[in-house]
Amino acid sequence: MAETADMLEDDYVVTINSTTTRNSQANAIVERAHQMIGNMVCTFFEDNPDLDEKDPFAGLLSAVAFETIATVHTTLQATPGQLVFGRDAILNMDFESDWATIKNRKQRLINQTMFARMRIEKHTRML
Repeated sequence: MAETADMLEDDYVVTINSTTTRNSQANAIVERAHQMIGNMVCTFFEDNPDLDEKDPFAGLLSAVAFETIATVHTTLQATPGQLVFGRDAILNMDFESDWATIKNRKQRLINQTMFARMRIEKHTRML
């Protein structure tokens, strides 16, 4: 583990930032993906009660993979496929990411959330 951390830091200038339950927003995208996968699996098994014993997940994994890269992220206003590959996954169109706008939109949402939390904390202290 230490060798991997050193390689990430030295070669890619990536610093490791551990997450905790106090900083659960760092896992938001992962939790959203888990929710989407769980919903698709439940729906798949409800719609297909008679599964093939040799390959019960036939068709499900490709559907989950497509859903993962084709779902529009509400904060980014783009799909992961558009951001990574510069193309739309459904339509044969180029996509150019405006990273400055994305950064400003994310920061504005963070500021709104922080302001709302501060107002709630202030209000609860007054009670």
